[in-house]
Amino acid sequence: MINKRVFINGFILKIIAFVFMTLDHIGVMLCMNWNGEAIASPGPQIGYVFRIIGRLAFPLIAFLLVEGLRNTRNKWKYLMRLGILTASLVTVHAVMLYGFHFDISTLYNPLIDLLCDFLVILLLSYFKEEGNKKWLGFLFLLPLAYIITGTSLDLFERFNSGVEVLWFPRWLRPGYGVFGLMITLAFYFAYPLSDLMAKKMTSLTGMSMEMYKEMPEYRKTTNIVAASLMILVIVAFWGISFIGIDNSGNRPFDLWGMSIETYALLSAVFIIFYNGKRGYDSKAWRWISYLYFPLHIAIIFLLFYINLGI
Repeated sequence: MINKRVFINGFILKIIAFVFMTLDHIGVMLCMNWNGEAIASPGPQIGYVFRIIGRLAFPLIAFLLVEGLRNTRNKWKYLMRLGILTASLVTVHAVMLYGFHFDISTLYNPLIDLLCDFLVILLLSYFKEEGNKKWLGFLFLLPLAYIITGTSLDLFERFNSGVEVLWFPRWLRPGYGVFGLMITLAFYFAYPLSDLMAKKMTSLTGMSMEMYKEMPEYRKTTNIVAASLMILVIVAFWGISFIGIDNSGNRPFDLWGMSIETYALLSAVFIIFYNGKRGYDSKAWRWISYLYFPLHIAIIFLLFYINLGI
């Protein structure tokens, strides 16, 4: 039985994340300067507001990613779908670059983040397995190396103004990099931390762990732990962004624009009210949710491309 105070299921949470993500990508287009032709005011101002709202999208999607790993029947099939989805968005970006000659040097593919982050937590989960499969856990170092390389190159380019690493273009790098991975790991490790707290509770009450996990208190505890860990990650990276700040206010270590990224803290409100249920689910909805990522970006781009007449 789920308490009425936790009323947001996975379906509702995904819809909310999609709305925030769509507004964020519209905001990106509104804030961009298209081949020297600036979008008329108040476009950039509205775009900035949309980008603020859009900061809530990634934590919610990362949270759902961890839930997907825990609840899916076939982890590797889930990974394959995510890989196909990522490849489709890479294709959209490639068409924008080579077909429309649109400058995507500042664009990142968030699905690369999700794919790499999912690989990390998927492989880490094998450390809990018994038998011969446990060695697979060490393979988490491969996606971790990809993430660290992308973030390191972002830092290198930031400290070397005008230099661009062409062999690893930004649209193939994980845009949230180490920051996004830490948020995902915060959600992943929220469960073992909640289990430790649950063991104390069950030892006091004599209740079995299985029975306690079915109670609303366990779900609420997990939500609070997950939200708290996410907040700690965001606050930590916000603090890191001030390292090396100069008199002009430049922050060399502020790769993710933490002055705006800190609005992601508000996503904790939705996570706290998550009830742990999948909600509406069908094959049609799964296809829609998978295809929505690349399609909405393609549609938004085409609408701006046509309307600006470039």
